[in-house]
Amino acid sequence: MATQPWWPLRHRPTLFRTGENWTYREALSSPAYWIMVFALLGVSCGYTLYLAHGFVHLRDLGHTPSEAWQAISLLAVSGLAAKLVIALCGDRIDPRYLWALFQISFGVGLIVVVNARGHASVLVFASCLGIGFGGGLVCLMATLSNYFGTRAFASLAGLAVAINTTLSAVTPYIAGWRHDAGYGYSGSFYFLAFWCLIGGLMLMLLRVPSRRGTPTAVPASALT
Repeated sequence: MATQPWWPLRHRPTLFRTGENWTYREALSSPAYWIMVFALLGVSCGYTLYLAHGFVHLRDLGHTPSEAWQAISLLAVSGLAAKLVIALCGDRIDPRYLWALFQISFGVGLIVVVNARGHASVLVFASCLGIGFGGGLVCLMATLSNYFGTRAFASLAGLAVAINTTLSAVTPYIAGWRHDAGYGYSGSFYFLAFWCLIGGLMLMLLRVPSRRGTPTAVPASALT
């Protein structure tokens, strides 16, 4: 007697590639697109926040300049590791699920950085941030093309990046103002950590967008 899969079919991480090319207007009317933009925005804002204020924050926690700069180096290396995971698994598992895990990783990193007083905690948060940012942007591009096709891909990707770049550029200014007002960096880090964790959950539960109501998942075996 066959047993039922432990993961419900509609939530299994099966790779999906649309057989249709959505128009730009149709994609913009899909809630799925804006959920993706929302999710990535938390990571983008958190990344610029750390790049702008992370060095000062770590110095305030008692770290040496070399330890603070080491975290930047680790961000780049761990970002490459995330891209390697996507290269190995992105044609077998829906990149959206990988993206959700990267989002959660980034959120955890923002939580750890608040009280990263030991060297080990620096290694942990830098790895989490690098994995989250390095993998998240790539997964956005892969998911957009998989779900909406190639016709509107450039426009959709351009809009998503423009929104993320513009709003994330404002984040360091707001965080700096809060710090100078006596609130420190903790609130900013925690707020964006919560944003990233919520974004990861939303990506995990997101339904595949349907243009005509009949999306068909493509098995990984058919693509290899």
